[in-house]
Amino acid sequence: MKINSIQVETPTNNSTIVGSLDNGTTATFTIQSIREGVIKKYRGLIAQESGFAPVLTEISDTLDSPITCSYVSEGVYRLTCADFLNNKTFWTVTPTPTTAIAASFLTVVHKNDNQTLEIRTFYEDGTLADEVLNNAAIGIEIY
Repeated sequence: MKINSIQVETPTNNSTIVGSLDNGTTATFTIQSIREGVIKKYRGLIAQESGFAPVLTEISDTLDSPITCSYVSEGVYRLTCADFLNNKTFWTVTPTPTTAIAASFLTVVHKNDNQTLEIRTFYEDGTLADEVLNNAAIGIEIY
C-alpha cells in the first residue's frame, strides 16, 4: 500500500489515511485498521479433560483461519492454524490458580511444520498429565 495523505497533524487510531493499493485502486483506512491487519491476535481460555482435545473459548480473534485442537496423548495437545508462521508466532498459556496447584510447570513448544503449536502439561514430578488446563488464559500473536 502506498500512502497518499493523512488527514491530521498528529495521527490517532481513528485518523483517516488515503492510500493506493497494489492494484492501483484508492482506499481509505484508519491507523487502527492498518495495525490490526499487521498483527493477528487470538485471546481466549483453554480447558482440557482427560482423554479429550482441549476446548478453546474465544475472547477475541483477528486470525484469518480457525484454530483446531487435537489430543495426542496424556499431557500432549496440538493447536493447528494456517495463520501460524514459523519464527513469527508468539504465544502464552497462563494457568489459573487451580491449575498452578495441579502442576508445577507447563511447557508450550512450537512445532517445525509452521502451523502447529504443541502444549505439554506436567505433574510436579515431571510426568505428563491431563486435566491441568482448567480455563487457563491463552494468547497468540502473529507478526
